[in-house]
Amino acid sequence: MIKPNLDKNPGFLFRRMQQVSVSLFLDRLRAFDITPLQYTILRTIRAQPGIDQISVASGANLDTSTVKDIVARLETKRLVERRTGELDRRTRSLSLTRAGDRLLAAVAPEVRRAQKELLAPLSRQEQATLMRLLRTLLAAHEQAPATPDAATPWRRSTRSLDDE
Repeated sequence: MIKPNLDKNPGFLFRRMQQVSVSLFLDRLRAFDITPLQYTILRTIRAQPGIDQISVASGANLDTSTVKDIVARLETKRLVERRTGELDRRTRSLSLTRAGDRLLAAVAPEVRRAQKELLAPLSRQEQATLMRLLRTLLAAHEQAPATPDAATPWRRSTRSLDDE
């Protein structure tokens, strides 16, 4: 059987690099018992104490049910504190606990090592070029859709229920 030439498929290459990236992260941070998504959510909350779960989901480009589950796990680990919103009792505002803050400080050097290891095969100039190209590519795909009802697999339709 002939193997398809997958190295010419950008989707395949992105997926494989994501697997490599997650593997490096998990290997470096195994002792801290933290996943890449938990780290992302902790960083998002630290950047904006009191942020609500929906805004965390939006900022981290995750769906709200995933964020809800991850926040529940982080709360069980006593890394995050969840409070009922003052203005809207349906919302949950999030903040890091001291343990969450200490964990982020402790993992920071290992995260930097994992990132450095991920990009190590490239020269500094190639690393900068790769990062610039990835940002450009993401920005182009994340810009507002050409039509108001355009939906993509990674972006919910911008139409509201009131429009129907």
